[in-house]
Amino acid sequence: ALNSGGLDFSTDAYHALLGEDGGGAPAENIAGDAGRPLLRVVPGDPANSFLVIKLTTHSSSDPRYGSGMPLAAPGSMCPSALRTIEEWIDAGARND
Repeated sequence: ALNSGGLDFSTDAYHALLGEDGGGAPAENIAGDAGRPLLRVVPGDPANSFLVIKLTTHSSSDPRYGSGMPLAAPGSMCPSALRTIEEWIDAGARND
């Protein structure tokens, strides 16, 4: 997709998020200027994982991170699904 920031889940979602070494794939912050390199998922650190940042941003035009997700309703993700993602990342974002 045009606004996907290069994220493609069609072949290998785990490595798209974590990179080949499992330490976190670089994120493309196409609509914001966070002023620091971002990783899609930082194992053990949900608060600094771009995936969580995007899912918890409630604005469609945050100057640091662009639009929250989902795009049509930023920040509206189901709380239990978000908690599951945060717990997975906090536990090391393992692929098992």
